[in-house]
Amino acid sequence: WHGKSPVFAVDFHPTMPRLCATGGSEPDGCGGVHLWIVNEGDSAEDSPVEFVQDLQGHEKTVNCLRFSPNGELLASAGVEGAVIIWRRTATAATPAAAIAGGERWEYMTMMRTHHLDV
Repeated sequence: WHGKSPVFAVDFHPTMPRLCATGGSEPDGCGGVHLWIVNEGDSAEDSPVEFVQDLQGHEKTVNCLRFSPNGELLASAGVEGAVIIWRRTATAATPAAAIAGGERWEYMTMMRTHHLDV
């Protein structure tokens, strides 16, 4: 999930329920946000999730993340006191299309208003 480092936050997309985001730490000490498709049925036994995208921008561990109600934004917050807003730039029609690169998210903005953990 995160290079065998801890995962501290998980949220599922509100309109594409098999798409989930995880937040935690990375082996290099930075924070990480990853998007995944959760597999169903027989394919879940071999591989419970399929990687979609890595969102880079946090300097330290990510401990909270949430999708917006309409699913077009994702907020992630971390130990460095920053909140990053990610914007959906391409929408996959199916989980298979998401795995194939049809689902894309990009950095939108960062808020650095906290001096401690968010």
